[in-house]
Amino acid sequence: MELKRVVTHEIVTNALSSQAMPSPQQQGSPAGRVLKPTLGTTYESQLRLEQRLLCAAPVNRCTGILCLFAAQAGAAKVIGIERSDVAQKAAKIAEENGFGDVISYIQGKVEEVELPVEKVDIIISEWMGYFLMFESMLDCVLFARDKWLRPGGQMFPDHARLYMAGIEDADYKEEKLGFWRHVRGFDLSPVAELAIGEPLSDIVDAATMVTESQCILQMDLREVTCAELDFSAPFALKVLRQDFVHALVSRELPRGGSSATSSSVSEKKPLSDQERMPPTASLLLIHYFLVLATVNLVITIPTANEYSERLGAGRLFAGLMIGCLPILGIAGNLVNQKLFSCLPLKTIWILNCLGTVLGCVLYALAGLMKFKWTLLIARGLMGFCSAFSLPGIYVSHTVGLKRRSEILFYFSAVLTLGCAVGPALAAMLEAFMKFIRIENLVLDSDTIPGWFMAVLYLLFTAKLILLLKDLPIDALAVEVQGRTLESLGEDR
Repeated sequence: MELKRVVTHEIVTNALSSQAMPSPQQQGSPAGRVLKPTLGTTYESQLRLEQRLLCAAPVNRCTGILCLFAAQAGAAKVIGIERSDVAQKAAKIAEENGFGDVISYIQGKVEEVELPVEKVDIIISEWMGYFLMFESMLDCVLFARDKWLRPGGQMFPDHARLYMAGIEDADYKEEKLGFWRHVRGFDLSPVAELAIGEPLSDIVDAATMVTESQCILQMDLREVTCAELDFSAPFALKVLRQDFVHALVSRELPRGGSSATSSSVSEKKPLSDQERMPPTASLLLIHYFLVLATVNLVITIPTANEYSERLGAGRLFAGLMIGCLPILGIAGNLVNQKLFSCLPLKTIWILNCLGTVLGCVLYALAGLMKFKWTLLIARGLMGFCSAFSLPGIYVSHTVGLKRRSEILFYFSAVLTLGCAVGPALAAMLEAFMKFIRIENLVLDSDTIPGWFMAVLYLLFTAKLILLLKDLPIDALAVEVQGRTLESLGEDR
């Protein structure tokens, strides 16, 4: 079947009818994208795949790019409808590109103009607005469909779906809302209360998604009526991991062409939850911690007998001192699991690090105290605060299943590294003390491992505070339900 006539639907959103150019706040919105025919390139690909005489009708103002695509694909006639004076510029663009005899523009509203033909074969329009439907031009497209599309004609797109999902993006939230707390030295926080109710149009990083996508609206544009455009749709989102939900985002998926070509329109799915990864800084930090904790476990072993005997204890006491750390570490892990339900992971981690610092200092001061049980108390405190389970908890909530085996391999590697580095560091510290010839009750070859590890743990605590992306208190195991949007975004 040869398709002879094509109509394009080029109209301008209400936001543009009152101003010539979008404001800075509209950049990224449907109104702010009028100079960027990005979706048109997708239509161009579909036109080439169709190998038929198709036409497009973009909401984009200025260029008439989809009309050019349609003419380039071989349409015998392309009719563009443009309500503003831009129709004259678009006609000139068509002429300068060699399609002046194929493309013609009619200036006016879709509901008011008359076409030079009775029926058209295909109508394509980029009508999508905020949240797919808000400030969209779909009602105009449906009017054109009912008035001009021949029986059996095609719509492009012919289907549309709207998805909802929850995301975590503390930085973006702070950028958009926290900004109002400090504006040239003034606190404009009440403005943030207004801003939180306004939808935003932006690109969302797929890695920030913390819930599955839920389809809340499906439309067959060949059959839907204007009365069905006003919809209400309760929804429930399945949470994928422990995290905050800072915003709800929408994802619009128009599908174009006939059933024979709809399969060629691929949906860009977000990064699979099974492949998610935390920030690189956080990953490096937890691997550094595993090395540090393993070194702390074994660094005192070479000097344990000598230190114990110096305080009047025997070899049995030295073995008990060495073994109490991993044993009490099990008890500490159980306590950490309980604390995780009421405290953020970063807070728990910091408390454990500070407890380990205290244990290391006590270990170093045992010679000054001349009390052998100080060694056992110090090592026990180090074990209880060793926090070996926290890296595993962090990974289980931030690393997808497909990447988890990779991370566990690195875990094994750094644990082995720590076991090798610990005794080597002990030997180097002992050699250093002999070289500088310092021997007293506070600092000698027996106590320096304690001081050394206390300093390393203090440095790690500072890095932990600055670099680790925290996990929330709540497990988020329940479904998130609701219909009030904190902010909206476009997930691509």
